[in-house]
Amino acid sequence: MNDFRKSEPGLESSVNLENQKANLKNPILKALNNPRSRSAAIAAKCCDCVGCDNSHVEPGFRTTIAECEVFDCPLHSFRPYTTKTAHKSTQSDVRGVNKHVS
Repeated sequence: MNDFRKSEPGLESSVNLENQKANLKNPILKALNNPRSRSAAIAAKCCDCVGCDNSHVEPGFRTTIAECEVFDCPLHSFRPYTTKTAHKSTQSDVRGVNKHVS
């Protein structure tokens, strides 16, 4: 006997739409869908670093990435979700330009 019940009309398409919206918010899935994009690859790596994966995105991951303090990371100056001035200040700090020698 078949216990499968038919879903309501349109319910399946709304579930698929919700999944597509969730995929758009996951930078790892974005990178997998667009493997030639450098910026998507960097965003995916940063998300991976803060604990996200294909099926889970950490709450507040954008803020965590923007406030990243791993200055030794080669991608630090390219990380997403920051302003251009934030990139310039961290690049000069990493290179030692703004460090004062006493």
